[in-house]
Amino acid sequence: MKFHERNTKWLQLCAGILLFYILAPVVAVGAPGTVNFQGVLTDQYGNLINNSSLSMTFRIYNVLVDGTAIWSENQSVSVVSGNYSVGLGSITPLSSTLFSTDDLWLEVVVGSDTLSPRQKLNSVPYVLSSETSLSTGSVTSDHILDGTIATNDLSFTPLINPIAVDLSLGADLTVGDDLTVGDDLTVIDNAEIKDGLVVGASDGSSGDVWLYNSSGVNTIHLDSVSNDGGAIHISHEDGYDLMTLDENADGGNISMFNSSSYCTIQLIADYGGTGDGRITVNGADLNDYAEYFALTDSQNIQPGMVVSIDQKHVGNLTVSTEKYDKKVAGIISGAGGKMPGMIIGPENQTNKNKPLSVSGMVYCYVDASKEPIAVGDLLTSSSTVGHAMKASDPFLSRGAIIGKAMEPFSAGKGLILILVTLQ
Repeated sequence: MKFHERNTKWLQLCAGILLFYILAPVVAVGAPGTVNFQGVLTDQYGNLINNSSLSMTFRIYNVLVDGTAIWSENQSVSVVSGNYSVGLGSITPLSSTLFSTDDLWLEVVVGSDTLSPRQKLNSVPYVLSSETSLSTGSVTSDHILDGTIATNDLSFTPLINPIAVDLSLGADLTVGDDLTVGDDLTVIDNAEIKDGLVVGASDGSSGDVWLYNSSGVNTIHLDSVSNDGGAIHISHEDGYDLMTLDENADGGNISMFNSSSYCTIQLIADYGGTGDGRITVNGADLNDYAEYFALTDSQNIQPGMVVSIDQKHVGNLTVSTEKYDKKVAGIISGAGGKMPGMIIGPENQTNKNKPLSVSGMVYCYVDASKEPIAVGDLLTSSSTVGHAMKASDPFLSRGAIIGKAMEPFSAGKGLILILVTLQ
C-alpha cells in the first residue's frame, strides 16, 4: 500500500506536538529520555488507515537530506482511523548527547514509504519548533487543525526543576488544565485557559499581563508590583490613561482621567493614611452638589432659576413666583457654565440636565430692581418668576433663605454667583 503525504503535511503544521519528557536534570546524569509522537496516516486516495500492527521506522539526522541517521528505531504501531501515537526512544533510548546540536531532522518511514521532507527539530533547550513552537514540557493533544492546537494538559514545568524558556505561539492556544511557563508567554491570536492563570511566583518573581487591541496598542496592563501592591491600568487606544486601580497610603485607590490625562474623579479608601475614605471630583467648573427631582412644567424651568415645592404634585418642584416663599427649595444647577460635581437621584426626560443644587456655589437669577445686592446678603425668592432677591425682612425671611450673594449686583435682573445655604 502506498501511504499518502498527509502525514508529512501534518508534520509541517505541528512539529511542536512532539512531546518531550527529556528533563535537564535527568539528561545531565545520562539517563535516557522518551519522546511521544502522534500522527495521521492516509493512503494515496485520502482514506484513513486502520492497521493493528503497522511497521514504522523513525530516524533522526543532522542534515536535511541524505546523510546517515544518528538515531533510529522500528516499532510495530497500531493505527486506528488514521491516528497513531508512539513513544520514541522506547526501543532505542535517546542519549543525552543526541540533542547537543540545533541541527536535527526527524524522518518517518511507513512500511517502505519514506515521508518527506524531514522535520527540523530545535533542541536548545530541548525545544521542537515549526510554525507553532512549543518549549520543554509535556503535551497531550487531541487534534491539530489549521495551526490551532487544542490540548487537554499542557505543562512547561519539568517533573524536577522548571527550565526558564520563552513560549511563542502563532496560532490559537487552548489549555484544558494547567499551563506553566518558566519565562515569557506570547500568544499572537487567542489563548483560552479553562482553569486558572498564574503570572509570577511566590519565589519573588513578579508578573505583568499586557493586553493589546487590534491596532497593537496596549490598552490594559495588570501590574503585580505598583508601590506596595498590584495595579490595573486601562488606557485609550490613543495612549492616554482612562482609569487606574492601585494603592494609596496602603489603601485601595481608583482614579479616572479625562482625555487630557487629568484625574477628574478619585475614590480613596485610606486618605493620607488616616484610615478614612474620600471621594474627590476635580474640575475648574465643578462647584456644587445636586439632586434630581421631578419638575412640573419643566420646559419653563432653566438652570439658574429659583424653584419651590409644588403643592399640587407630591414630590415635584415648580418654578418660584412668590417673594419670601417658605416652600422655596433652591436653585437649578448648571447656569453660567458651572456644573455640579456630584448628582444623585433618577434622571428622566423632564428633569434632564436640570438637577437642584443642594449645596455649593451656583449661578442664580436675581432681581435687584427694588434693592441692590451686596456681597454676603441673604437671598430669598421674589415675585419675579424664577428669580431671587435680597432678603430685607428678617421675620419673613425665616425658612425662605436660599443662599448668600458671592458678588454684588446693583440694579436690574441677571445672573450672580451665590453660595447655597438653605434656611
